Formats: sequence, C-alpha cells, structure tokens
Amino acid sequence: MSTEGIIALVIIGLILTAVGIWELVISIKYFRNVKSGAVKSKSGFLGFSIWFSLVFGVLFSGAGLGTLINAIINVTKL
Repeated sequence: MSTEGIIALVIIGLILTAVGIWELVISIKYFRNVKSGAVKSKSGFLGFSIWFSLVFGVLFSGAGLGTLINAIINVTKL
C-alpha cells in the first residue's frame, strides 16, 4: 500500500475513534441526566436512544481502532 493510502487510513481511523469516544461520553452524560431526573421528557423511546447511542459509540470506536491497526500493519510491510 502506498504512503498516501496509509495516511488516509490513519486519518479515517482517528476520526472514527474520536467520534466513537465522543458518542460514548455523550451517552453516559445523558444517561446520568435521565437517571438524576434532570431530563423532563417521558418519551417511551428514551431507553432505546441511549442504548443505540452506546452501540454506535462502541461500533465507531471499534471500526476506528481496527482501521488504525490495519494502518500499523501496512506500515510494517513497507
């Protein structure tokens, strides 16, 4: 793989990891607000939104870390 391709993998991996971590942090903060009663919404989909936010955070973080690992493996092959 070319150097440009490896740099692109690293950038994509960093962006995905950052978005995943941000999603996890926001999900945990929102869950704590709901648990403490600071959120006045009584929507039935509130639990689903928190759950799926956590799932997407884990998926984005995993995809980002996988991409970074793939870039590291390709660097060692150069």
